Amino acid sequence: MRIIKRNNRKGVITIFLSIVISAIIIVNCTYVGLVANLDRGLTLRRAIDVQVNSYLAQYNRQLLKTYGIYGFSIVGIDDNVFRTVMESNGLIDGAVIEVSGMETFDTDDLRIVIDRYYSYRGSGILISLFSDDIKEWLDSVDDSGVLKSLGRFMNSDAADILMNILDGAVSISETLEEAADTLNLDDMAYSVHKFNRLISSLDNIMSGKLNSSMGFDTDDLGFGLDIYNFLDSTFAGTSDFIDEYAFHPCAVNYAVYNFDCRLEDDTAIDGTDFLDFHSRNKSDVEYILTGETGSEARNITESYIYMVLVVKNIIDVYNDEDLKAMIDGIAEVLATVIDIVSAGTVVLSSKVYESVIIFIYALVNASDDLDDLIDGETITFGDKYEVELGYREFVSIFMFFVSDEDLLNRMTRVINRDFDDPLVGISVVGSCNSQKEVELTRRYNIYE
Repeated sequence: MRIIKRNNRKGVITIFLSIVISAIIIVNCTYVGLVANLDRGLTLRRAIDVQVNSYLAQYNRQLLKTYGIYGFSIVGIDDNVFRTVMESNGLIDGAVIEVSGMETFDTDDLRIVIDRYYSYRGSGILISLFSDDIKEWLDSVDDSGVLKSLGRFMNSDAADILMNILDGAVSISETLEEAADTLNLDDMAYSVHKFNRLISSLDNIMSGKLNSSMGFDTDDLGFGLDIYNFLDSTFAGTSDFIDEYAFHPCAVNYAVYNFDCRLEDDTAIDGTDFLDFHSRNKSDVEYILTGETGSEARNITESYIYMVLVVKNIIDVYNDEDLKAMIDGIAEVLATVIDIVSAGTVVLSSKVYESVIIFIYALVNASDDLDDLIDGETITFGDKYEVELGYREFVSIFMFFVSDEDLLNRMTRVINRDFDDPLVGISVVGSCNSQKEVELTRRYNIYE
């Protein structure tokens, strides 16, 4: 049998091309799948990115306006933006987003805010000038001998007689009438009138605010020495508590002027009523100063300011000749009454009586000055730089001696209380069917 061979070259080529084309189709399909998968991943990431930015864009406008703080709040999980982006790309089925972490506003953030806040505002640089004036006043009071004279008076029987006068056990009028034959009461009438008014005022404040709210021991006038010693130790102290000398005055100024205090009808530095932040008047400035809350914070703050005002009024007497002359006349009345009541057994110099009356005058007038400050009025302060200071300015004098750590911690607590723990950053995780989860963390650039 004869076998005839045929040429199958064309069939071989066809098979070869089929194999090649099949491989190309497989590769192309693979690339198409990879590109589609990559597109879904990019869409997922873009959707999460837009959603996170929408959270950050919802910052509290009032928080920024008043405190210079960027912060936002999330109530529930708002994923509308995320779902809109995914749906526009046909990937809504199986698309899920959840918040995996949130960064709340803290003291480090506040430090950054304060630095930026005062990059375009002035800071409380005058505080050191006020402190210098107070130091000079304390030196002047010490040099005047008022404290030594007050000590001599308190160590004599004259102190008990003065307390009896305050209690009403000794009547000035009756005592003077008993010695009318030896006294020229007409010449003393004006000084007696002033003395009675001064004693009445002293009795009112000693049985009232000095004892009940400020906590001074008013059994005698010995707390005058306590006032001096407290102020002297405060203003003569070191500055070791200051972390950064450039930052500290800014933190003090921020604490004094950006928070609510005991003043009625008070507003934030931008003019916003503090009642927009909380339901009733808060003593936040006083809390930042003392670390105490409510009436305790207000009372401690009052006592601080009052002590400075007492020293100020002592200095005012020595700077005013007419006032000094009036004080001398009142001191003569006190010396006369004690001499009569003690039957001449108490022997003190006119300097001692003068110092006692100066101190009493300072106590009474400092109380009136404090009431004026609480009512929103101002007081002229300073020898070298006469300026009008209000309640907040007097608070700033003592706020300067609060450490940066305490200032930042207390201010942060108040802000988080009023604005429900504002967020400064957020982490979000999103997924879509078989796509690998995508996590994105972002916070405001200011805090970076």
